[in-house]
Amino acid sequence: MKGHIISLDPFAKTDEDEVENQIVELSKEERYVFERDRPGEVTRDQFDKIVEERLQRIKADRLRDKNNKRLQNLKDFANYLDDERQKVFDDYETVALKWEKIQDREEKLKFNFEVVTYIKQGQVEVP
Repeated sequence: MKGHIISLDPFAKTDEDEVENQIVELSKEERYVFERDRPGEVTRDQFDKIVEERLQRIKADRLRDKNNKRLQNLKDFANYLDDERQKVFDDYETVALKWEKIQDREEKLKFNFEVVTYIKQGQVEVP
């Protein structure tokens, strides 16, 4: 297959990688030949059934591996979201504490202004 790829083509590396991927996929496939692979005195129907069960098991294993990978990705994402939630919660607590301090300061300033106003009014009325 690689013999048909032109080396001066700017996409030759991509084509070679694709060919390599196809070779890997084909090598993963299991091909059984009745005359070569049959164990002992197995009939053709039994052999076909064994091969079909083997192929189903391979598909199930691949699906399990794929699902385990997806599950791990979801767990990693859930952990990331938990970390982000904790950061937001920490930031919220910081802002809430600052807001409470600002509110206390505002109340103190109002009180001080009222006291000063009251005292000035009292001084003005005394003379």
